[in-house]
Amino acid sequence: MVHLARPVLHHVPAVRREAGGAQSGELRITRQAGLPAAISWRPAGGDPVDLLPPYRLDRVELRHSPRARLHGLTAGVRLVTTGWSPLFLVPPSDLPALALAAASTRQVR
Repeated sequence: MVHLARPVLHHVPAVRREAGGAQSGELRITRQAGLPAAISWRPAGGDPVDLLPPYRLDRVELRHSPRARLHGLTAGVRLVTTGWSPLFLVPPSDLPALALAAASTRQVR
């Protein structure tokens, strides 16, 4: 029997924050055996955006965000990518998946 490794997909509910407002959607993490993870932003009702690696995750402290708390999105992270560094609110339980995805794109020197 031949077993082909299929990509592993992880959906992270998220809200992208910016100065002018917020946009809900999800971060989609795709992992394939032996390859770095790929992360894309899928806004609700919008076009998907593929985020270019390498990734770095910076923790951001949230202040005065009752709506985010209501939905359980209490962890703030800045996902630093090539050419873009959006701020996302995500569930704390999904931080390890994002951190592993970011770490998989780091190059060993």
